[in-house]
Amino acid sequence: MRSVRWAAVGVLVWAAGQAGAWAAAPANQGATEKVQYYALLLDGKKVGYARESRQEQGGEVAREVSMELTITRLGTPLTVRVTERTRETTAGAPLGFASVQDLGRMSLRVEGEKTAAGEFEVVTTMMGRQQRRQLAWPEGALLGEGLERLSRRLGLQEGTAYAAKVFEPFALQAVDVEVRVGPKKKVDLFGRVVELTEVETTMRMGGQAVATTGYVNDEHDGLKTTMMVMGMQIEMVACEEAFARSPNDVADFVGQMMLASPTALEGLEGAKAATYRLRLKGAGALEWAGDDNQQVRPDEQGGIQATVRPVEAKSGESFPYQGSDAAAAAALAPTTYVQSDDERVRQLAREAVGDAQDAAGAAARIEAFVGRYVEDKNLSVGYGSAAEVARTRAGDCSEHALLTAAMCRATGIPARVAVGYVYTKELGGEKGAFAGHAWTQAYLGGRWVGLDATRCATCREGSPAGQATQRELLKKPSGCGVGHLLLATGNGDPQDFFQLLGISGKFQIAAVQLEK
Repeated sequence: MRSVRWAAVGVLVWAAGQAGAWAAAPANQGATEKVQYYALLLDGKKVGYARESRQEQGGEVAREVSMELTITRLGTPLTVRVTERTRETTAGAPLGFASVQDLGRMSLRVEGEKTAAGEFEVVTTMMGRQQRRQLAWPEGALLGEGLERLSRRLGLQEGTAYAAKVFEPFALQAVDVEVRVGPKKKVDLFGRVVELTEVETTMRMGGQAVATTGYVNDEHDGLKTTMMVMGMQIEMVACEEAFARSPNDVADFVGQMMLASPTALEGLEGAKAATYRLRLKGAGALEWAGDDNQQVRPDEQGGIQATVRPVEAKSGESFPYQGSDAAAAAALAPTTYVQSDDERVRQLAREAVGDAQDAAGAAARIEAFVGRYVEDKNLSVGYGSAAEVARTRAGDCSEHALLTAAMCRATGIPARVAVGYVYTKELGGEKGAFAGHAWTQAYLGGRWVGLDATRCATCREGSPAGQATQRELLKKPSGCGVGHLLLATGNGDPQDFFQLLGISGKFQIAAVQLEK
């Protein structure tokens, strides 16, 4: 119940890519290189560092941003390392990029190189397995050098505002960025007070916006960046290498992801529906997703009323799916993180489904199988793909959701990953609260039905699928109830969790009404 931290990593890397306070450093022969270190702070605690370099040679500019961040989740430490490299012409035209993510037990490398035809050949490597694709460069999208040239051309006059598209290698897509130059302010850089220009930047991804406040000198060198994420203040402050690499403080991440319930929800398991009244804490509009299980409408007080009424799978539907629904058909294909074409995933799917007679029974068996199969339910996995979980048998909610979705797709059942909140009676010392969560939805009988391998009744029973005492339970999925509050759905890519990142800390549950 913590997958949003990946999106936070993406935001930090993006923010680091916009900074540029340069200090002289040794360079390759014939090249000019500048390097800057930053300390990363979470609510005032140092949790990591970033290093950025820029090297110019032979009409090309190479940039590299590397970051190391350590947090704890319910006492379990997690260290995330991310490196992004880009190559551009000195005029800011993109030539190549690479992104390497080390997320606990999983490592992912994405590399793109411009071809003679003008497209980019992208190679994704995970667990020694490579996937290749051709990527058409998003029109007008910039990398770091292009964005810096744009900001220098427009200047730092207070009130200057502009928009741009910035390509994110980790997401393989362009995001919309809006920039507004503010006044000059005195800024404390670990005891050194300097006068800098304030620059407000907003990036939009997955329907949500994350705002950062940067402080730059007259040479456009970024010396400090701050942002609020899930109610936490994240700061990146330029400093010497020795301090950047100094030991980190302990900062627990899970507590910041908890959402208070206005009341203890007794009898939640037996409720037919739950109506949630959601309120923004500040100004703006609250956007929320609806689907077959959740009806959403604005209320008279400017908030959102979401009624969760989980649908049941229809019996008797055949599989594999051969219908005409476009979204369902798309939810059968393998993706970078939902590798339904992986041989181990396919083997597990066959083992789980067994002699199931219809799609509902097959999905129920997969849900129960994954709940038991992921035996090492720990918080040390950064973000594991389905293929990785199939081999390590380790992870928490997102790993359960990805493997469940992959096994459903391998069986011919359309499936997607859902992101939102789930009610928990106790987590990390918090009682009766909602926590960020991921689960799965399968397309069964023309409706998206919830599967949650971390919470299914058959998993709690602990009996193997197929035993007589389990056969009734295994006719239909059992994991999702009215305590699942959906925010977004996707293919399980890390950027899908940006919705959760963008909304967390900005709203509250004002009331909950259960229908028995």
